[in-house]
Amino acid sequence: MLGWEQQFTVESQVTLRPDGSVVWGYLGTNSPYTFRQIQILIDAMDSSDQLVAQRLAWVIGTLSWPSRLFFQVPMPAAAAYRVQVFSYDRVETERRRFP
Repeated sequence: MLGWEQQFTVESQVTLRPDGSVVWGYLGTNSPYTFRQIQILIDAMDSSDQLVAQRLAWVIGTLSWPSRLFFQVPMPAAAAYRVQVFSYDRVETERRRFP
């Protein structure tokens, strides 16, 4: 989704394993909105910065400021990884009516 960077922050790290890697981290927000049904897209890049694999993953939970959500995704071994928000639903709340 275009503009996801205005709504979310991503902190990610990589843990190497014999059978590949695990990309893990936290998704946060500084937005006044609440989000759910969040999917992230993880790109695996080679040493020439060429895409070698991609994986979509759900981030479990509902995100609102000042919380953050944990994610962990197994990936094939690669030189680098890029994590982006792929899709999300913004929770709309009903406006309060005063008499």
